[in-house]
Amino acid sequence: MTRVFVFEFTSSSPIASADALGAALNAEGQAMRAAALADFACIPGVESFTIDPTADEEAAFRAAARAADWSLVIAPEFDDILLNRCRWVHEENGKLLGPSPETVRLCGDKLALANHWNAQGVPTPPTFAIDESSSPPDPAWIVKPRFGAGSQDTSVNGPLRPGGQFGPMIVQPFITGQAASVAFLSGPRQRLALPATEQLLSSDGRFHYLGGRLPLPEARASRAVAIARQAIQTIPNLHGYVGVDVLLGDDGRDWAIEINPRLTTSYIGLRAFAATNLAEAMLRIAEGNDPPPLRWRNGTVQFTASGQKFC
Repeated sequence: MTRVFVFEFTSSSPIASADALGAALNAEGQAMRAAALADFACIPGVESFTIDPTADEEAAFRAAARAADWSLVIAPEFDDILLNRCRWVHEENGKLLGPSPETVRLCGDKLALANHWNAQGVPTPPTFAIDESSSPPDPAWIVKPRFGAGSQDTSVNGPLRPGGQFGPMIVQPFITGQAASVAFLSGPRQRLALPATEQLLSSDGRFHYLGGRLPLPEARASRAVAIARQAIQTIPNLHGYVGVDVLLGDDGRDWAIEINPRLTTSYIGLRAFAATNLAEAMLRIAEGNDPPPLRWRNGTVQFTASGQKFC
């Protein structure tokens, strides 16, 4: 029996339950946790489990990681929340169904990742740390946390503050285009791209994530997968599920925006669109084996954190 420990921060940590951001991310977190637990439980020979909030989360987490063959950690990147829990798995000699702690550190730091991509020739918007002397890009810009999740504290033409609720801030030029994401199932032998997903964002200049829609039209999907694959080819030690956010520019140029080194809300829509079990494919690829053939349903899926519908 293979045991998979599924940890989701906002539903399993007492810290998150008392935090305003934890409450804001809770719906997405609960949906991802429920989906992952259900999908792993459907695999023959696999048992999935989680932990409930407890006063000593670290002790409970470490015990679960020791008892598991694989650990899937779903948590935000700010304050090293995701990084620390991935380290706990490694320190308990467990196996992460996700990237290594070193890769989580790189991907969770938007400035470091942008610098890495620039050095590797991957198209990504110019990204700068904000200090007291920073000048805004012309003609418009985006301000966001250097370490963040869920588009929190992100705005167009926002004030160039060195620090915000989630720590240091960065600034990028505002580029018009379609926001999309591409998830990959990664392991030692392959990185399998899943169908590209359109990201539905609020139109108030705050980029609040409202869900997604898939699949993208073929021409745009090909563009999204191409830039996303170029972006992850430069990143070592990717395992399990990772999501790459991209921007398909109105001028025909495409940009890598960030990597989410964990399960993302797009999994809710992708599993509804899939006629096969994506969790089984994720596990088999992480083990270095070939996944079952992936089959996809006809039509379109539109989803939010609370559910999905076919169109």
